[in-house]
Amino acid sequence: MKDYDSLHKWHPGFAADKIVKGRNNEPGAVRSLTIKDGPTFTEELLSFDAGKKTYKYRIIESPLPLRDYVSSISLTESGKGTTVVTWVGDFRRKSLSETPPAGEDDKAATELITGVYKAGLANLKKQVEGS
Repeated sequence: MKDYDSLHKWHPGFAADKIVKGRNNEPGAVRSLTIKDGPTFTEELLSFDAGKKTYKYRIIESPLPLRDYVSSISLTESGKGTTVVTWVGDFRRKSLSETPPAGEDDKAATELITGVYKAGLANLKKQVEGS
C-alpha cells in the first residue's frame, strides 16, 4: 500500500496502475488507473508522507459520475499488533441538475465510492491476513 502506483496490487477492481507523469510517491505524480474490464482514468498525488504513512490524491479525469474528488489513505498502528487503515474522500456528483439522471444522484455517487472503498479494504485485509 505504501507506493502510490500499487493500487492494482491490493484492490480487486483495478487491473493496472501506472505512473505517467512525475515520480512515484512524490507530490504531483500522475497515475493512470485501469478498472478491470473497464475504462481508464487519471489521478494526481497531492501529498505523501512515508513517516506518517499517509497520502492524499485527487481524480483528474474519470468516467465516474463524480467531480471534485479528493481522497486520503492513512495507516495507524493500533499497538495491538494490528494496523488501522483509513480511506476517506470528499466529492460531488457530476450532474449539476436539481434532478440528475438515474444513477447520478448523491446517493448513487456515495454508494459507488463506498463500494470501491469497502472492496479494496476487504481485499487488503484478506491479503494481509493471508486468507
